[in-house]
Amino acid sequence: MGDLLTGGLLLAVLWILSPTIPLDGDRYLSDCVGQALGPYLAVALGFLLALRRGAIDLSVWAVMGVCGMAAAGLINMGLWPAAAFAAAGMCGAGIGSLNALLTVRLKIPSALATLAVALLLIGMAGQLAGPARTVAVDDRTFESWRLRQSSQYQDDPPPKGKAMPARQRQIVIEETLRPLVVTQMLLSASIFSLALAAVLGGSVAKRYGREMSPRKTLAAAMIGSGALAGFGGACWLVLYGAAPVPTRLFDDLRVPAAAMLAGGVFLAGYQRSVLAGLMLPPALLAATIWQQEAGLPRWHGEHVFLIVLIVQVMVFQLAAARWPAGPDRRTGKCGIFGTILAAAGILALASSANIPSYSGPLRYAACIIGPVMSVAALALLIAGLRRSRHINPAR
Repeated sequence: MGDLLTGGLLLAVLWILSPTIPLDGDRYLSDCVGQALGPYLAVALGFLLALRRGAIDLSVWAVMGVCGMAAAGLINMGLWPAAAFAAAGMCGAGIGSLNALLTVRLKIPSALATLAVALLLIGMAGQLAGPARTVAVDDRTFESWRLRQSSQYQDDPPPKGKAMPARQRQIVIEETLRPLVVTQMLLSASIFSLALAAVLGGSVAKRYGREMSPRKTLAAAMIGSGALAGFGGACWLVLYGAAPVPTRLFDDLRVPAAAMLAGGVFLAGYQRSVLAGLMLPPALLAATIWQQEAGLPRWHGEHVFLIVLIVQVMVFQLAAARWPAGPDRRTGKCGIFGTILAAAGILALASSANIPSYSGPLRYAACIIGPVMSVAALALLIAGLRRSRHINPAR
């Protein structure tokens, strides 16, 4: 049931937001596919894997920036770009090992441990970069990474049965270079696929009784989260030719929003981590369109309505967890109605993306009704739980 509810909600959100998706070539590549397979895909997957193990990795944004800076610095020192790309992932894995040490060995709550590591990284990056806000590489650094596309054409085909003159043969094949966004998307997709394959291998090993202990699994998730954030920083460097210096603890909230939409907390059972990972690219796309289009125009591009989305999805998943496995019949009914209310609230707020900005009152109504319905769903859940405890005090 959880799979159907999570997948159904994600599909419904994408369906409502779909009219705002650009379908023309260049904008579709950059705004749609480019976002679903952008540098934040690896970062979001790392955050998701940590979340699946009950940890909250708040250092992913700082790790992404610092590892991108490290890769840019190594390239400027003369290192081969491919080696610098791999070094970014290794740097992220090292920082993830520090997070694992603090969380697993010292038993510090993951949110506090990763927050402390992020503060340390931001301070170190600021000291190393000085007044600069980015660490750039030469514009031609990744020129050889651009993919070549061959096209064939013939202005004046020769008569049938005659050979083509040499002059025409010279212009039949024309090679063009694809933009670096294509290379970056392929890199992100490859890293994403390899990480999911590793998760799948772990699930299969667990199925056959060769599983790691929970502590080792948590440590592996934290190390993997750091490595994926490092690769995300390297992908950013490939795409933009510069690595931003991290200055904020929390940067792009599409990362946790996509992880929540993909069911990072809610899904449970065999291979559910793989399933959540497979739903992550469309969830990241939905979070991107939500950030750009949903809510009020003056807050587009900000994190206000992404925070609202995260809270709404949490309420939806809390309600769905009570349905149909509530401790009693009344709680189960509260879970059903709460799930419906919470889902309707998310979809109502998503529908604001399709309301023109000049229809001010209608758009404001959608932005108010959606969160209110989620609050009503939460109140219904709380009332059901209180009623359940009153009837069954032993619980």
